[in-house]
Amino acid sequence: MQRYFEKLGEVTGCFHIIGKDSNKYEGYGFVTFKAATTVDEVQISRPHTILGRTVRTRRKVLEEEEKMR
Repeated sequence: MQRYFEKLGEVTGCFHIIGKDSNKYEGYGFVTFKAATTVDEVQISRPHTILGRTVRTRRKVLEEEEKMR
């Protein structure tokens, strides 16, 4: 996932969620970019396909912003 999204911009963090009991990839993760403009590019250039699977991307909404909606 990190290698894929690094093509669009500098990645500062990337992790996959692993199930506690199964110790297997749960099917989702998080990517953090250095620049907010990269997030815009990721959203504009959808859909994304990694290892033959279409990946749904969403922008994180801060809790403070969510309360204002």
